[in-house]
Amino acid sequence: MNKKLKLLLAMLTVTTALGVAAACDNSSSTTSSSSSSSSSAPATKEKYEVKFVDDDNTLLSNEKVEEGVIPEAPANPTKAEDTWYTYAFKGWDKELTAVEDDVIYKATYTATKKTHTVVFKVDGEEVASKTYDVDTAKDSITPDVSAYDTVADRDVAWEEFELDGVANKVVNAVRTDTLYTVTFVDEEGEQVLAPMTYTVQGKDSFVFPEIPEELKVPGYTMEWDKTKADLVSGGLEVTLKATPRPYTITLDSKGMPLTNNVINVNYNETYEIPSPTVQYCTFLGWYDEDGNKWEATSGTWTIQDDIELTARYNKNITFDDIEAVPGCFKVADQTESLSIVNGGVNGSKMLQIHANGGAPAMNATVAFLAEYFADSDVDYIAFDAKATKNNNNFRRDTRHSSGALNAVTYEHDMTFTNPVDSVTYPTTGVRADAWKTFYFSRADYDFWVSQNKTEARFIATGGFASGDNIYIDNIRPATSAERAVSGYSFESVGIRVNDAGGVTLLFYMLDKGTTWQFNMGSAGFTNVGITSENATDGNSALKFTKAAGELSINMPSNKSPYTDIVTKTGYWAIDIYVPEDADTTFIYQTTNYPGVTPKKGAWSTYYLSNNMNVVKLTDTTGGTYLIDNIRSITAEEYKAGAYSFEANASGLRHNETDGTTYYWYAGADHSANRYSIAFTGNSTGVSFNNEQVKDGKYSVKVEKASDGAQVNLQMRADSDFWASMKNGFTFWIYSDKAIDASNFCNAFDKPFLESSINANEWTQITVTKEDLRDLSGEASQALRLKGDWTTIYLDGFAPLPADAE
Repeated sequence: MNKKLKLLLAMLTVTTALGVAAACDNSSSTTSSSSSSSSSAPATKEKYEVKFVDDDNTLLSNEKVEEGVIPEAPANPTKAEDTWYTYAFKGWDKELTAVEDDVIYKATYTATKKTHTVVFKVDGEEVASKTYDVDTAKDSITPDVSAYDTVADRDVAWEEFELDGVANKVVNAVRTDTLYTVTFVDEEGEQVLAPMTYTVQGKDSFVFPEIPEELKVPGYTMEWDKTKADLVSGGLEVTLKATPRPYTITLDSKGMPLTNNVINVNYNETYEIPSPTVQYCTFLGWYDEDGNKWEATSGTWTIQDDIELTARYNKNITFDDIEAVPGCFKVADQTESLSIVNGGVNGSKMLQIHANGGAPAMNATVAFLAEYFADSDVDYIAFDAKATKNNNNFRRDTRHSSGALNAVTYEHDMTFTNPVDSVTYPTTGVRADAWKTFYFSRADYDFWVSQNKTEARFIATGGFASGDNIYIDNIRPATSAERAVSGYSFESVGIRVNDAGGVTLLFYMLDKGTTWQFNMGSAGFTNVGITSENATDGNSALKFTKAAGELSINMPSNKSPYTDIVTKTGYWAIDIYVPEDADTTFIYQTTNYPGVTPKKGAWSTYYLSNNMNVVKLTDTTGGTYLIDNIRSITAEEYKAGAYSFEANASGLRHNETDGTTYYWYAGADHSANRYSIAFTGNSTGVSFNNEQVKDGKYSVKVEKASDGAQVNLQMRADSDFWASMKNGFTFWIYSDKAIDASNFCNAFDKPFLESSINANEWTQITVTKEDLRDLSGEASQALRLKGDWTTIYLDGFAPLPADAE
């Protein structure tokens, strides 16, 4: 305890005692005095703790020393040298004095700086030696090293070092190739990529970066304006250059004169596409390979592709805008005059050939024909003709005997002057009642060119009288395919009828006469000809009259139209007009297939596949029928007609035994004689109808016996129809009464409609794969239609995609 503190406490004790004594009586005071004089023993001295420690507070000694005594110090301590200093004992941090309290003495030392040596070497040779201590700055002892290297594009520097107290430190000179920076900027000087570095010595391995997609500009070639050859001393700025791409416009003028068929143009630069020079026709414009018209033929090029363009021309001479007869047409033989008169194909103007004898003719200049046949796609020049009277001798005599050319040929779609085997000909030449199409062929043109002729016999006739007129209109280019279509639409064909053996053979004259295209096998088959009345397309249809009974229309499988039409896609269609009072049924090949009842007094389209090249009509009344527009169709068109219940693409057969009505569509289900859909239950009638139709011309009408009964719609599991529908399907329904959603069920009477079907409107129904259930037997898939309805119409079946939910 502190000595002063002890004295203070003692004094307080004495003072307290005296105060107490003064407060007592005299006897007490006498007693205290007596007691004090009798206690006189000597006091004991206090001892204190004395410590000696090193400068890091390490304890050197520790002892108790009596108050007032000077302590003895231990032997002088030592301190080991370190990197930068040596140390000598200097003394204790305070003087040794008599102990009056606890005390600590701490050792102190004198520090002496140590020095070290740095040796600088170049290529192993010492070039400088410097000493340093703890306070030396590195820069103050580092010699200039540049004098030790003179190689260009190379830096020399002392290797990195620190003054860390290591004795005899060696610092070597280091040579490094100079590092140059390449910066990448755009043409405005803005940085576009992170800089890259290179050395002159390593420039051959430098790789310029790929140009990122985001820096590329459509229509331009993007490239750096520098190469490795530019990697020399010093930094390099590389600019990203955008150069307009070159493109080529290739022009196919179809033989017409053109100043330039190949145009080289750069992106974003101006261009102009020339127009060909044409006569007797109008240049319609340039078209790309997809048939799209190239609207902009001048301006700034912004297309990023080479383009091939093909010229199209309106070579259809209608005479509507022509005041005088074009000079390309010439009067020939027994023709009095050529003139422009009213009454053309479209009710406007036409070219009139006025006869002054029995064989009026008209020539055309070879130059005029060349305008058409310069286009390699053109096989014919087509034109429409009619006359003031029917005439079978209307022909095109292109290889006329004029000029000592004794080769005379006749195109059979125009003239029939050489009957074979006593064949009789109907009126198939030029007609007075309607326009008919005729064709001038490329072969005829080539013949006249080979004979160095300047004019071609465009029209040759016979059998006219002076004062008769022939009318020409709508001169136009045509292809072989267009001519065939025209033939199959009965626009340009001639026909020949042979009644030998009770079989009527109809000849299209596209094959020049001796091979039949239709075999119409039926007794009492008469009145075959071409008519302009009631044709479905164009101006003509094939007309024939048949007696009551079955009529088969066959086509030879190795001749047109079968080879041109039927086998092209595997599917084909034919339009047939049924008389108003006929009880006609269409059937397929044999009577094993269900019949289709067509609409009376109207055209129906009859869809067929290529394994069914027989059309059968059966009736008990007979009558005059028309055929027109024989054409190829796609599989999609074929199925669309079938699924839409077009009567001519499908059939119904009613089973009187169990009341079931079966539906076929014209596919493999027919050829396998299996039904596609069966209507079972309480139906009293299932028929094709055109009263309520959603798609096409027909729907299926279903009537049932009574309210509340049900009708099942079943699909045969092995039918093509089911194969198309098994992943789900949609169809349309029209009902005379509302059908509650609970009354539209799958085969297990589970309703699947979300809402009811309103009366007297078409509603589309979606049947998913989950709604269908597998049943045993032939009637493997079924829907049940319940409710109070009495008549419904079904139409437009369409399969859902295979991956539909």
